[in-house]
Amino acid sequence: MIDIERTQIGEVIVLAISGRMDAISAPILQNTINEIIDNGNGRTMLLRLPEIDYLSAAGLRVLRNLKQATGRVCIAEPSNRVREVLQITGLDTSYEVHETLTQALNKMRRS
Repeated sequence: MIDIERTQIGEVIVLAISGRMDAISAPILQNTINEIIDNGNGRTMLLRLPEIDYLSAAGLRVLRNLKQATGRVCIAEPSNRVREVLQITGLDTSYEVHETLTQALNKMRRS
């Protein structure tokens, strides 16, 4: 199961996601992200992931699709599981990963 809470902080759309990013929940997350991209706000989207306890290949595909569509993936407060999967796959160097929400917001406002 996945829970997605959408808020806006200035120009930045923050998706606070909790639960599992797996084959069952990935389409739900993908639809939410697609809606934001379709509205022209994909580059100002920030994924807040402190409560993700499982990240499968399907979840990684959602992140890859976001990168292909917008040119960036911004992640704030990754859980240990997310951090581990990103490091194992080498995606921690391709995606913008920030330890705190404040750091991520500051970086996004400058770019």
